[in-house]
Amino acid sequence: MRKKKRKNSSNTSRAISRASDQAVPPGDLTTEVTNSEAQASPLRGLPTECFDDYLLADDEDWLLFVEPALCENPQAAVSLARLLCTLKEAIDSGLEGAKRVSFTLSDGIRIAYKYTEAHQLALRLFILYLEGRLRVEDEPLQLLSAAIARADPEKN
Repeated sequence: MRKKKRKNSSNTSRAISRASDQAVPPGDLTTEVTNSEAQASPLRGLPTECFDDYLLADDEDWLLFVEPALCENPQAAVSLARLLCTLKEAIDSGLEGAKRVSFTLSDGIRIAYKYTEAHQLALRLFILYLEGRLRVEDEPLQLLSAAIARADPEKN
């Protein structure tokens, strides 16, 4: 059996999320459910308007993220398309190119973090720490180290 893609949320919840400029929880994105074997290759040579469960993100997922930023800025759309083309070419070039893409995407995650509520709260916590207004157990290193240790005990 081929794997099936399903949406965890309705179009209504996506529209509400988009309208309120809230982050979309990971559970609201396309998820993959593997029944036995994953589809080993795309259905067509290039992506089309037709559904292909080989995709990691479908049209709706892409539009959810890029439409608000690109709708009023066609040059930004061209710039994004160029970046995606560069990433694709690097992946297609082989293992070293794929490693560079992974590293580049990690850097993109780092940059995106600066615009998140988590970053804003972390900065607020850090300022409270600098002002001496926190208990020792609430200091940033204490909180972050404990959370990371709970999430990834093998690396501690």
